[in-house]
Amino acid sequence: MDSESKKILDLISWAEVIVFDMNGLIVDDEPIQLEAVNQVIEPFREPLSESQWKLQCVGRKPVEYLKELLPASEFPMNKLQLLAEEKERVYGAKISSKVKDLVRPGFLDFFNEIVEWDDVKVALATSTTREGVRIILGESGLNLESQFDFIICGDEVSQAKPNPEIYRKVQSTFSQDSNFLVFEDSAFGLQSAVASGSQCIVVPNDFTIEQCFDSASLIIPDFTPILSAMASSK
Repeated sequence: MDSESKKILDLISWAEVIVFDMNGLIVDDEPIQLEAVNQVIEPFREPLSESQWKLQCVGRKPVEYLKELLPASEFPMNKLQLLAEEKERVYGAKISSKVKDLVRPGFLDFFNEIVEWDDVKVALATSTTREGVRIILGESGLNLESQFDFIICGDEVSQAKPNPEIYRKVQSTFSQDSNFLVFEDSAFGLQSAVASGSQCIVVPNDFTIEQCFDSASLIIPDFTPILSAMASSK
């Protein structure tokens, strides 16, 4: 067994609560997120490039990055919130027929195995909204929503990632002394997880691959190395 496989197995066997981000991690949807944002901001400013999206938006709540992209004098918080909701509607319409084709390699097999483990709880901590979770994980999407022991969304916390609030709320739901293993795809998500005291495996996508992940417990390209490591241990 190689050193990466051993580290994977050590982390998975150590974990008592496994926590997943969603957008970019479970589904590779960043291009569709960018399309949706550009559609709703089109009347107000020029569209974002991929590089701008990577630098300013990936891993953050829509209201947070919209606040930076649009003039404060014209977009008070209530108007930003409405625009964020419109972005979610546009995103939902664009992705609804594509969800199953966008799942990251190996995720479904890994998830379906761990939800059967009696000694491990599974949670979701995502910067998107509850409606965004329904679109991706609900019955018309991957149909996994009901299998999570706990779900918390970006509109249910006051501080966005990289602040650790969202992961601390996950911890407060379970025993604070539990071993928490987080899966993230972005630098903001990693910073949030590590600041909460969790171990974090990073699974970057094409939009986050160049970000800094120095504090990660492990970096893997997708979920297939986990499946290989688990198979080799049997």
